[in-house]
Amino acid sequence: MKRKFLGILLIGTAIIGVILTILGLITIWTVNQDLTVTIGGAIDSIDSIFLTTGQGFLVTEASLDSAISNLDSLNYTLQSTGEALNSSTPLISTFSTVITEELPNTLYATQNSLTTAQSSARLIESVLTSVTGIPFFPGEPYRPETPLHVTLGEVSESLDPLVDSMLSMKSGLRNTQTNLFIIDLELKVMSRQINQVSASLKDAKDVIIEFQDGFNDLREQISILKDRSIAWINILSWIFTLGFVWLGFAQLGLFIQGHQLYKSQ
Repeated sequence: MKRKFLGILLIGTAIIGVILTILGLITIWTVNQDLTVTIGGAIDSIDSIFLTTGQGFLVTEASLDSAISNLDSLNYTLQSTGEALNSSTPLISTFSTVITEELPNTLYATQNSLTTAQSSARLIESVLTSVTGIPFFPGEPYRPETPLHVTLGEVSESLDPLVDSMLSMKSGLRNTQTNLFIIDLELKVMSRQINQVSASLKDAKDVIIEFQDGFNDLREQISILKDRSIAWINILSWIFTLGFVWLGFAQLGLFIQGHQLYKSQ
């Protein structure tokens, strides 16, 4: 009687073990799927943020290229106009139009380009600060001494004196040829200032290019991180699966032993 009771107990234990094994296998692969979707989705979201930020870099770089091109054109115009003033007095009227109308309009267009670049840079740096501030982020937090959008704003503001200088020359151009020497000096000063501003913009563009390269590297690292995370999840799932399968086979031996005890007299 005791043998039959012990046999029933072993058979029941084996059946419970098989049920737990099946439930364990189902749970493992359900969790595997959930983790794969969750981690993959989170990493894809970060990659999407980086992609959007990279597009912002392209917009900023295009705005800077436009601003640099406008400044180079402006500087060339100033130099050409100065040469013309030195060679011909009747060009004062044309010079007045260029200085008081065309050149200020060119500077305004340059400032608009810088404003667009500043807005894009502010958005980019906000994303950089947020993303690189995430715990366990693989890299140094983004904390520049002088934010890029502040630098661009300062460059744009530095153009205001040029516009004021040009507009203030309007009354001087109505005077006689004695003012030509002073005007030529003003042109040379403005040309030097424009060269300085253009150099600052080129430095800002170099910073943008460095950020682009860094973001491309980060996107590659994120892609590798996603692949490795999913691979480790699958490896752990298979390890637990093999463990539960081994447990299931162990229940088979327990069931046979219980069956033998139950049948014995």
